[in-house]
Amino acid sequence: MKKVFRSKQNSEYWEKRWLDSGCDKNEFSNMEIYPIKFAQLVADKADRILEAGCGTGRLYFHYKKQGKDIKGIDFSENAITAIKSHAPDAQVERGSITDLPYDSGYFDTVFAFGLYHNIEDMNELTKAFSETKRVLQPGGSLVASFRFDSVENNLIERIVRKRQQESNYNQFHRWHFTLSEIKAFLEPEILVEDVYYVRNVSFLFKFDFFRAKSMKADSFDESRARASGFQLNGLGKMLDRVLHTCFPTLFSNLIVVVGKKAAT
Repeated sequence: MKKVFRSKQNSEYWEKRWLDSGCDKNEFSNMEIYPIKFAQLVADKADRILEAGCGTGRLYFHYKKQGKDIKGIDFSENAITAIKSHAPDAQVERGSITDLPYDSGYFDTVFAFGLYHNIEDMNELTKAFSETKRVLQPGGSLVASFRFDSVENNLIERIVRKRQQESNYNQFHRWHFTLSEIKAFLEPEILVEDVYYVRNVSFLFKFDFFRAKSMKADSFDESRARASGFQLNGLGKMLDRVLHTCFPTLFSNLIVVVGKKAAT
């Protein structure tokens, strides 16, 4: 595992991110983007869903509007406040993946997109996986994403540092996992059945030149982008497609795994 540093502590980064981004109250308008594309792989058979690390509710609201029994939990006060300000009765709460307030085996499906790599302490990280396994019923599905040590992720970090040259990079930001490390945390209790190398946002989106007109920095709305996708213009799409198609493990920033808890 590779530890990545930035100028702000991970929790500070996310509190500001959720404060600025607004509530994800809309359903996904593009079903082919991360994370909904991968959630859909198991959602049809899901009865009780936990969105662990729910942020400002992008999966929560989507599936709630479909009538699913879904709950959300996030450590960020700003994220939960954003959801509650829009939907006071929303079944979301502030809490930690390391100590989930749910009965063992309560959920048949757990979504954990972009969650585990934010936990610095190894003991706490181990607890996070243990709690995930505990609340998931035998035969239940886990869909989770992890940052990994790809060319794209390294490019992103270089871009960030170039734009903030005077910052001190000594605060934990996230881990980069390998696939074997992910499997070591999950198995044998949760067997990894499928693996996808994907991205949530192309590194090209860091450059306004490659953004679609509606996504330009001067009119950017993150909540809208999270529902429709962080869209590139024609040139950006072409370059992005070539890189991701020809070098999928190099030009992706996430590993998405789909696993199933072993039956007892």
